[in-house]
Amino acid sequence: MSIVQGEASLRRSFAEPRMEVGHIKINLKAVNGLLVLLSIITLVYYLAGVIDRSGQGFELRDLKSRAASLATDNTQLEARADSLKSMSSLKERVAKLNMVDAQDVVYLGLGAPIAKR
Repeated sequence: MSIVQGEASLRRSFAEPRMEVGHIKINLKAVNGLLVLLSIITLVYYLAGVIDRSGQGFELRDLKSRAASLATDNTQLEARADSLKSMSSLKERVAKLNMVDAQDVVYLGLGAPIAKR
């Protein structure tokens, strides 16, 4: 082997590091590049998942606050409905409409039971 051949062989060995496993030659740069690429893809996928979960957390918080607000509104509306159904409220509205109280109420009775077996 001459010096030129030895120098060319030396350049090639540094330019393309290879490893021989059995009869298969493995290019270490390609393997390392593949591992780096796989790591980058995994990192991007992980970050996308974290960002997605973060967005879902904010959305869940907003929905919980909206549910609490709706529950408060519902309680207030139920209280208002109860006050409008009260006897004092009915008497006020009857007075505003110039209606009079019913007097001498008579109920009809049939004497015999209505439902039969």
